[in-house]
Amino acid sequence: MKNLLYVIVAALLIGNAAFGYRVYCKETPKDSKEVMEKLELFMEVFQQVRANYVDAEDIKIDDLFNNAIKGMVYSLDPFSEYMTPSEFKDFQEQEQDSFGGIGVQVQMRDSYLTVSSPMKGTPAAQAGILSGDQIIAIDGEDQTGKSTDEVIRKLRGEPGSAVTLTIKRPEEPEPLEITLKRMKIENPSINDIHVIEGTKTGYLRVEWFAEPTAKQFEKALQTLEDEGIDSLVIDLRNNPGGRVDVCVGILNFLLPPNSLVATLEGRDPKNQTSYSTRGTPYHFPDTIPIAVLGNRGTASAAEITISSLRDYHRAVFIGERTFGKALVQDVMDLGGGHAVKFTVAKYYTKLRTPIQGRGIRPDIRSRLSRHDFIAINNADGMAAADKIDPNIQAALKFFAEGAQWPVYEGEKEGDYADVLPQWQRDENRHYRLYDYDIYGTETVDPADKAETTTPQENM
Repeated sequence: MKNLLYVIVAALLIGNAAFGYRVYCKETPKDSKEVMEKLELFMEVFQQVRANYVDAEDIKIDDLFNNAIKGMVYSLDPFSEYMTPSEFKDFQEQEQDSFGGIGVQVQMRDSYLTVSSPMKGTPAAQAGILSGDQIIAIDGEDQTGKSTDEVIRKLRGEPGSAVTLTIKRPEEPEPLEITLKRMKIENPSINDIHVIEGTKTGYLRVEWFAEPTAKQFEKALQTLEDEGIDSLVIDLRNNPGGRVDVCVGILNFLLPPNSLVATLEGRDPKNQTSYSTRGTPYHFPDTIPIAVLGNRGTASAAEITISSLRDYHRAVFIGERTFGKALVQDVMDLGGGHAVKFTVAKYYTKLRTPIQGRGIRPDIRSRLSRHDFIAINNADGMAAADKIDPNIQAALKFFAEGAQWPVYEGEKEGDYADVLPQWQRDENRHYRLYDYDIYGTETVDPADKAETTTPQENM
């Protein structure tokens, strides 16, 4: 009787899928037939699992379908994701000004979420979590192979609630277990606004491009200008990107009105979208030179920002080759709380210099080693950190020497002739993200070595 019921349910689901597919599908009859055969195969497997799997009490229809959909979407590329109602709610909350978490910046490496930096004054820093620590389990649950978003959601939670991390640390023979209490983590996208000691150079850090970023950026510029700065450092290192319209909002204050920032192009060239700056009541003085810092963790909208500032000769780019992500994701509300995020377009800069899979070459190469990073993070205050930061010191030298650099004209093949290894594709043409120690101990030129990373996030 149960088997008959499963068959009936499966038949109804196939019928609904077939009807929907035929209504919306624009494929040829041959392709349509092949898709229908695959749908029938999927439902046959589903029915067999429901009817014959030994631990019937462990089978939940929602989990079966959710996991199947997740696998399909994630196979497209590492940035595409299907979200259940609870996951979609968490995703929408990520742009809030604060959240409950432990206070770390992270990125995916070696299939584990890896700490790039503990945030000062947070539970992570107080518990002694270090840069390079890999989170291999949360509350005893193995996190191997989990997506970045999945692990982040487990680390976040109500302030005051406890979470136990199992940490793999390179210098420790055995994993460490550390229990922390989450706290309210302030989530401003503009940080460390100050005038570098002994200079008239202003400094600000843009963590990501979210809803409030442009307003916070404007306020920071006005604050620094009021303090009489004669030069500016904008730090986009490890900025994973975010919303393109917010990136344009920031550039409104730095570039002339009607400056083309980027063009987004999807499958249909007719549906391209162009983003240009517009005039604003406040505009940062064009006479104040700018240096923008970036590295392998600088991606997406952050790369658009660097490219635009460089294309219009408004800022020099100091640091190292960027991540090389010119893919644009869109989030589609499916109703009922479900949503899907997947890549729908690629962006092109004003000069259409290829960035995807190649990254942006710095005008002045200056690399931060792991030793530098740890020393900066442990420095006693921003003044001390500025003095030992090679990128900031390179910017100060640039300003002191007159802030002159060659006008960038763009290259048709991109800043680099080679394609970064993380954008090579396997036999199924799926994107592969390889591992890269963003603050490694190597002293070789990063342009000569296949090094890659994934952008980092906060939690």
